[in-house]
Amino acid sequence: MSPISPRIFFDVDGVLADFASYYLKLLKEHSGRDHTPEDITCWDFNKCVTNPAEDSAVWEMISKRGGIHELSEYPYMEVVTKLRNLGYKVRALTSPAWACHRWVPERTLWLNGKGFTTKEIVYCSDKAAIWGDVLVEDSWENLMSWCSAHQASTGFLVDRPWNRNSLPWNAVRVHTPDQLLESIQRVVGHE
Repeated sequence: MSPISPRIFFDVDGVLADFASYYLKLLKEHSGRDHTPEDITCWDFNKCVTNPAEDSAVWEMISKRGGIHELSEYPYMEVVTKLRNLGYKVRALTSPAWACHRWVPERTLWLNGKGFTTKEIVYCSDKAAIWGDVLVEDSWENLMSWCSAHQASTGFLVDRPWNRNSLPWNAVRVHTPDQLLESIQRVVGHE
């Protein structure tokens, strides 16, 4: 852990923003099929709730009308606020969706509206390339890669139906915002 201020990163989709419900709403408009986030049992939507043609159609819908600003906020946003109130700097670490030309500007506006400055938002497809003391993530694959690259750091996996795999030694599965806050405070040494 860094001696000055811990570098704490939060993934956005699946942790702070409910992209899955928005995606499924658009999928229902396109196909008529109704799904819930619990139906998403794998990270790749094409393998568990849709197919490549439908996925392309949904991304086309997102690209044409935007809507990232419509995403609901998960309760884990409260953890960001509480950590900031304790004096910690918290950053968003999110993958850009290149299939949608509006993604980065709309995502930036959404995060700005949640209290993140533009300088606190990092877009990177390979999250393992970004060093930090803490990463809160919902993608098992991203967390595994990040934890492997940063052995002295701690990853937190927000429990979701699509990430029920086992974790590396330097990662913790969390089920509630309170559990996450307490765990991060232990890791960064807050009393």
